[in-house]
Amino acid sequence: MLIYSGLCPNCGGDIDEVRMRSGLPCVNCLPIDETCEVPHVSRSFIRDKLLSTHRLGKYLNFLDVESELEEFSRFFNKVSGKELWSIQRTWARRMISNESFALIAPTGVGKTTLLLIYSLYRAVNGGKVLYIVPTRELMNHVHRVLSSYNVFSVKLVTSDSIKSSELSSNFIAIVTHNFIHRNKELISSLRLDVVAVDDFDALLKTSSIVDLILKCIGVSDESIVHAKKLVSLKNELAFARYSGNDELVSRLREELFQSSLSLVKSINYSNLGQLLIASATGRGRGERVKILRELLGFEVGAISDYLRNLVEVYSEFNDEVLKELLSKLVGGTLIFVSKDLGLNHSKRLVSTLKEWGFKAATATSRRVLDMFREGVVDVVVGVATYYGILTRGLDEPLRVYNTVFVGIPKNEFYLDNMLLNPRTFVYISTELSKLGSGFTVSEDLIRKLRNLPPKKFKALTYALRDLIEVDGQLLELKEEVLNASKVVKEVISDYLRSNPKLVLGDYILKYRNGRVVVWSPDIMTYIQASGRSSRLYNGLMTLGLSVLLVDDLDLLNIFIRKLRNYVPTANITDLRRVDLDEVKKKQVESRSVRLGTSSSINTSVKSALVVVESPTKAKTIASMFGRPGRRYLGEYVVYETVIPVDDKVYVASIASTFGHITDLIVDEGLHGIRLDSSGLIPVYTSIKKCFDCGYQFTSKVGECPRCGSPRLRDSIKVIDILRKLAQEVDTVFIATDPDDEGEKIAYDVFLAVTPFARDIRRVEFHEVTRKALIGAIKSSRDIDLSRVSAQVVRRVDDRLVGFEVSNILKKYFNKYWLGGGRVQTPVLSWVVNNYRKYVDGRGYNVVIKLFDKYYLTIFLKVRDEALKLAEDVRRNGVKLVRIYDDVRILQPKPPLTTDELLVEASNILKLPATTIMKLAQDLFELGLITYHRTDSTHVSSTGIEVAREYLTKKDLQALFKPRSWGEVGTHECIRPTRPIDASELYNYAINELYMRLTGNHFRLYNLIFNRFISSQMCEAEVRFNSYIAEVGGFKRSVEVPVHVLREGFLKVYSNLAIVPVLGCQDVLVVQPQDVKVVKGSEVRLLDVGSVIKMMKSRGIGRPSTYAKSVDNNIRHGYLILSKKRMFLIPTKLGIEVYDLLAENIPEIVSEAMTKEVENLLEAVRSNMLSRDEALALLLSDVIRIRLRGVTALSSDLVGGFDGLDAVLSG
Repeated sequence: MLIYSGLCPNCGGDIDEVRMRSGLPCVNCLPIDETCEVPHVSRSFIRDKLLSTHRLGKYLNFLDVESELEEFSRFFNKVSGKELWSIQRTWARRMISNESFALIAPTGVGKTTLLLIYSLYRAVNGGKVLYIVPTRELMNHVHRVLSSYNVFSVKLVTSDSIKSSELSSNFIAIVTHNFIHRNKELISSLRLDVVAVDDFDALLKTSSIVDLILKCIGVSDESIVHAKKLVSLKNELAFARYSGNDELVSRLREELFQSSLSLVKSINYSNLGQLLIASATGRGRGERVKILRELLGFEVGAISDYLRNLVEVYSEFNDEVLKELLSKLVGGTLIFVSKDLGLNHSKRLVSTLKEWGFKAATATSRRVLDMFREGVVDVVVGVATYYGILTRGLDEPLRVYNTVFVGIPKNEFYLDNMLLNPRTFVYISTELSKLGSGFTVSEDLIRKLRNLPPKKFKALTYALRDLIEVDGQLLELKEEVLNASKVVKEVISDYLRSNPKLVLGDYILKYRNGRVVVWSPDIMTYIQASGRSSRLYNGLMTLGLSVLLVDDLDLLNIFIRKLRNYVPTANITDLRRVDLDEVKKKQVESRSVRLGTSSSINTSVKSALVVVESPTKAKTIASMFGRPGRRYLGEYVVYETVIPVDDKVYVASIASTFGHITDLIVDEGLHGIRLDSSGLIPVYTSIKKCFDCGYQFTSKVGECPRCGSPRLRDSIKVIDILRKLAQEVDTVFIATDPDDEGEKIAYDVFLAVTPFARDIRRVEFHEVTRKALIGAIKSSRDIDLSRVSAQVVRRVDDRLVGFEVSNILKKYFNKYWLGGGRVQTPVLSWVVNNYRKYVDGRGYNVVIKLFDKYYLTIFLKVRDEALKLAEDVRRNGVKLVRIYDDVRILQPKPPLTTDELLVEASNILKLPATTIMKLAQDLFELGLITYHRTDSTHVSSTGIEVAREYLTKKDLQALFKPRSWGEVGTHECIRPTRPIDASELYNYAINELYMRLTGNHFRLYNLIFNRFISSQMCEAEVRFNSYIAEVGGFKRSVEVPVHVLREGFLKVYSNLAIVPVLGCQDVLVVQPQDVKVVKGSEVRLLDVGSVIKMMKSRGIGRPSTYAKSVDNNIRHGYLILSKKRMFLIPTKLGIEVYDLLAENIPEIVSEAMTKEVENLLEAVRSNMLSRDEALALLLSDVIRIRLRGVTALSSDLVGGFDGLDAVLSG
């Protein structure tokens, strides 16, 4: 059994996992033994018992919300005759908690009905409500609906009657935006409990209206001033960070802290009203949105319509095609004119359409949209922009059947401006150099730009636009980029003088109005605009038709390629291949009432909480479905989005745990494990982390044990927030990493939220992509308790063995930071023993560079002999005697596993193991690679398709040879999730602002990508020559590749250096390129790659611990890592620690003890051994270590048998 200290949901005391799994409070709060045998006890039972014993604590808040929700549900049923839908209940919980927020979800899920009845509910209970709508027609409609609900004689007024009405008591005032603009003084005199807004965009048109609404709900002028200052300071701080001015950053941080305190003090939260916004799309942006965030704790996002049911086609771009197309369509049509054609073209097109007999209008006002709704016009024409009124302001499933794009939606930029962004400069320059135009870009400049850290990169971007001043390296880079940009512009301009356009990767360049412009497909606008014709209606998606009238075939190809990055299932077909009559028939059927009923929405639209480990992963998942909304709970950010899963839609909150939320306690029992006659009882508690020094601990103290800072982040706050979020939703999906550690985090979350959640599911995916997430939700499962138990046993073993060894080392050496462990210490032993052999075998190496990348090394003990041999080689060269020629078929290597990744990246990129794993974690969380902790080389069908698509795109489909590389297992290999190489990723990252990628990220991604793609390519055929090299009296075998007969996978992944200059001579003398004598040894020092290979081959450690085992030795000061060769060298302290342990506790430095634990964990994982049995077995190792410590080092050093007395006496 596990104990969780401080996690009782009612009193905050200790509670066991059995009660947590049953949703019960601790035994002190509910001291009824028989309940422990009941899997689930009703909340009413818990409430009644806690009330009767006067023990109701924190659980009261939860019960109060549920109680008022039931009261509101009865009210809702009374006035509407209907039950609350699932998604409505979720929003209602937040409403009755007096939370301000935005209801962002597709049309048809009950937002407006809920808002109307909630407004009436508040008014019936004495509240004053202002309901804001965009038009008079909607105002009258809302008034009629509310009047039909109003059996309570609540005063209802509109813009027409509000001035003559007495508004001293409860009321609902329904007004238009224009009325507020014209009557600011009247509105400002109202003190409101609720402001409900039906159109968010209109609310944000002017800051004065935002300020007015805020004052009406009780926000003071002082608070608004503080909020605006906070927004300004945050912008300044971001600028200062990029400028590198540490003094300014420090000052602004302090100002920000003080301003935040001032804002909190200025708001009377107990007297604050509520702002509720209903929108089907959400278009919030700019300073006013940020002010709402600071004051009310939410930020509206812009969901994208990935939930779509579209027939997508393309055709040529001309008037006759458009006229014929429109004459064949059914229902209403929205026409989106490309931005490069503009509003004037839209107006001319409307005139033409009218001449052809179509009822058409330009989307210049909301009145036009009303005319479309009413059937006065059938065709509305607007410009294709992401935030345009036509793109986001119309949500009419029964009117909008079709979307037509006149010209491919595109962004247009001036080349001059594009080259002032280092990323686009690199992309355009490298693509231009591929064209064979004679232009070559400085590889050194490109390398320096790609390796810039994000802060310096941003600073350079600002400097190129003369927004900040820089010096040193950044100033030199600025000058280099500006000079190179001039050359780039000259080359492009020369080309365009004789050609209509230039295609550079994902860009089209051409002259417009005397300047070079760059076209790039506007994918997000297309997704949003085309989605207008496919909406949720009666629980089902209507069928829409999207037609692209193509103005540039090259741009179409780029458009389709980029669209599939966002919507992998997108399939755009030639219009001539589509049966329009069949499409029209299905469009009409999809809007038939018979197909769906309103009750189906109750089951098809659900609310969900998706829990992941990191904020980055949370943001990545939320951003896969559009620009997410943000909800602020103190400093904690929850992302809000909409996730379509087959015929369901989840209105989802995405939250992170910031890693583990619990760990073993340290200040009770044996290193956090209680011992009694029943065995070992691990005690977990919340984790504290110091904001100042980063130290992490579980002690129950109010300040950091290391630096004394009181600024701590306690995971209990994260737990409380997760509990609040879980209470609001239908289902909690726990999406932590797919390994034992991730399963334990999932279990902790499961236990923490069980008393508050209705349904909890574990979802597991191996790549952070839309397809993987949706697939995981569809195949959700229960928590795997066997994997949880295995992780508990591993953690307890780490704690017991680690602390026992550490205590011995700390007291013996009088250094508090020393430590050891089952895997860490054997690794230290390998390095120390190897180093001693290295020292014993020291001498001199004569290093002879025969060709590029080909060296001969001859070891000699005596320096004079080495110098003599070197001089002989310089004078006489190296004699090569050919033995044979050989043509070989070279097979590609399998994709990377964790150990291979660490070996390859360490050898090639020269990075420490922990850095490699951190970079890989970032790439995984950003959705760029599959899970990076794996020992499997298996490639799924999805992975094979990624390789096929990439090779086809690069015209290398003839080299494609799919391989699955082994049987399906728990994990897959490490591979890219998309068919984009590192160069394309660099361009892709330009548009995905949440991707803060460094040069090392790109280098590691390039290694992973190329290794994977090569694994799906055909074999290579290479001719090798084999020689005996004669150097002085020494002979060495030399094998050299001289000719590639068939390139195969070597096209993308090769470390072969071909030496074609050797010819066919049987004997030749080669004059070396270089000869030097260096100190060396007969024994090679171990490097990181070698150690990790040994860990895998000898069966100690796992993918999740390889890097950590090496890093722990470095962190404790036992090993150092050489910079160039990445050799591991033991320090004097490391050797002393090893000698002490090897002499007194030899088991801890042996591999056998570690293997035993790995076998033990596997037995637990496969249910051959229970957790309690495994924990009991661990105790024998602890006793053995303690006994050896006492015997060899004296009891004064190791503390005798404290904590073990109970067990030993038993």
